[in-house]
Amino acid sequence: DKNEESAFCLLDLANFLKQKGDQVNGQKEKPDTDFYLRAIEGATRVQNDFPEAEAARQAKALADQIKSPDLRLQIENVYPIGQPGLIKVDVKNTKVVYWKIAKLGSGERKRISKIRRNRLPGVLQSLEPVKEWSDDLDYSENHHTHAFESFHDGFDQGEYILIVSNQPKLKEGMTYQYSFFQVTNLALVKIDQRTEQNLFLVTERTSGKPISGASLVLTPSRGSVLDFQSDDKGMIRLKGAEHRNYEALLSFGNDSFRPEQNIYLNRRMSGTRSNSRVHFFLDRKIYRPDQSVYFKGIAINYDEDRKPEILSNHKIVVSLVNPNGEEVKFTTFTTNEFGSLHGNFVAPGSGLLGRFVIKSSIQGSTNFSVEEYKRPKFEVSIDPPKGKTDLNETIEISGLAKALAGYGIDKAKVKYRVTRQANFPWCPVWRIPPYYSRTAAEIAFGEATTDENGAFKFSFEAKPDRSLDPKLNPEFVYSIQADVTDGSGETRSSNTSVRAGYIGFTIQHNVPGKMDLNEIDTIEINSNNLAGQPFRSTGSIKFTQLLKPQDYFLERYWTLPDLYKSNKEEFKKRFPLFAYGDEEKREGWEKGEARITRNWTTETGIQVPLNKETITQGYYLLEVEGQDENGKKANIQQVVEVFDSEDNQFRSSKPFFFFTNSSSWQPGETYQLDLSTFDPVYLFHTFSGINAQNSWTLTGPKKEFIVEKIISDKNYGGLNSYTLFVRNNRVFGQSHSIHVPWKNKELQIELSS
Repeated sequence: DKNEESAFCLLDLANFLKQKGDQVNGQKEKPDTDFYLRAIEGATRVQNDFPEAEAARQAKALADQIKSPDLRLQIENVYPIGQPGLIKVDVKNTKVVYWKIAKLGSGERKRISKIRRNRLPGVLQSLEPVKEWSDDLDYSENHHTHAFESFHDGFDQGEYILIVSNQPKLKEGMTYQYSFFQVTNLALVKIDQRTEQNLFLVTERTSGKPISGASLVLTPSRGSVLDFQSDDKGMIRLKGAEHRNYEALLSFGNDSFRPEQNIYLNRRMSGTRSNSRVHFFLDRKIYRPDQSVYFKGIAINYDEDRKPEILSNHKIVVSLVNPNGEEVKFTTFTTNEFGSLHGNFVAPGSGLLGRFVIKSSIQGSTNFSVEEYKRPKFEVSIDPPKGKTDLNETIEISGLAKALAGYGIDKAKVKYRVTRQANFPWCPVWRIPPYYSRTAAEIAFGEATTDENGAFKFSFEAKPDRSLDPKLNPEFVYSIQADVTDGSGETRSSNTSVRAGYIGFTIQHNVPGKMDLNEIDTIEINSNNLAGQPFRSTGSIKFTQLLKPQDYFLERYWTLPDLYKSNKEEFKKRFPLFAYGDEEKREGWEKGEARITRNWTTETGIQVPLNKETITQGYYLLEVEGQDENGKKANIQQVVEVFDSEDNQFRSSKPFFFFTNSSSWQPGETYQLDLSTFDPVYLFHTFSGINAQNSWTLTGPKKEFIVEKIISDKNYGGLNSYTLFVRNNRVFGQSHSIHVPWKNKELQIELSS
């Protein structure tokens, strides 16, 4: 009846408001934080006005869901002995959280993990605590999730369990979370390399110093227990271990560490096997039925180090497989002295069309399509609008349908469609509305007919998305597609796009986020309208030094909280390496001296020279502001990390900073990696790849490193450089490719008549 329908209408509105609240829940910038409150208000109205309706029962469930308490716990799996540690909990509808930490004996973790959910609160409550406390939370009640960060002051070596709840005593039906953690000074790092996946590194967890003589015991589910010792570099190679799942226990002196995840050795980790494959080449990717498909293949064998060798005089079966996975034809080949083979199959003239596969009896395959092909009779083009386009302006679009013979296609039916999508070129990423959908919205469609010359026209209004705040200065891309169908039923399409925005011009500059003073000596600035044409504008440029609040910050394993247990001063005493609030975000750093200040008026662009005497290593804020003839202003802000490749002193706010002396190398040239770190560290380094030695070097402790290698002709195809160090309960690694192109095998082709 009418009442029932009205009740469900109100319920739908309440559900919609809850969904909007879910979209912004947990975001720091919320355009409307009372979505949940309005949803509860709507649900309450349904219950009061329609108490007997089915919608009232659903409305109560909706309100209860929004009001229900919730806790989500995040901690570090391992903390160093005696050091304070951060812990985070996401809270909802909870004003007090209760903490309990208990030390576990041998086997207790496994026992707790197997207990049924309904018996778990009683078991957790019975554990003897080594520390208990509670935290009062201060936030406005809007039913949103808040992130709260607390801490502990450190523990002795061992395994522990942390329990958080919204009540002082645990019982069934209440809200709680728990997590296990270990306290140890030992770190076990798995070296994730293609050729040495059975290599592990043992270090001290805070300093990163390698530990020699540590014992790693691997216990399989069945079979013999294996015991390995770390060498003088702290490295352990699991030689002789079979491919299976192992529980691991690392120990040294009175300290021990049991990795949370078991170590699984598969065949690849126990030693990479050699393998062979055929690389196929076709003359095209689409064929007609009954057409010959010519192919060529080169057979390569890869050894355990992935070094390729030609596979000559080897029998290989090549098969043709249809879209159903059925073998249609096969031929046996013997590769020649160069490892190559060639042949052809005839594409089926009847039956199933689609994607066919050519594959070899070893490894390697390629695919192609078999389709009925009809040569097009005409083509369609759309003329892009000339000049700049303003919002709310009617845009005229013209196009042409022309036969390949050159004459126009008259009386053809044209269907067009216009979609709109927003970009935010003037808005920092963190300010883009979290509720904004990037899906293109259709704003216009219709039909037209070509004239006797094949020309057609249509128009649409460049409407903005009014749900977006104009203060964010969004730019809109209008994508236009036209499908033209002639009298015979053949359809051809074309598309183009138009840009319009609240700011009708763009500003470009040549400054990267990471700038070497020895490569860029001039800042270049240009301005264009949204059609890409040069645009006369006035503006200013500032290049201001930023003052780092401290040398570097350690990254958390979770996002920054919005609620803290202590103030900044107390927090920094316990955790000097972690950021409090947004201080690690460079955009918010305090400004120092402006090293460049200049006004400009240009239509062709300007150049501002950089002086190495005034622009030194460090962080800078580049601010470029432009203004059009109507007084409309736009600005760009970008943080720039400036370094000097001729000076290796550490300047970055990141844990380490590196650069190389080139982007590619040739035999006889020297590859050089310059690396600086925030503190003295023990640096592990190796080269991996074709003809690389895969031997690890250990250097340190120090803060500045130079790694060099003379490239030889055996390194053609490239190799990898891998660096690793452990510091402050974190593992830092960097892998990058050393590009050694085959320039001695470039083909030189000349045509003459």
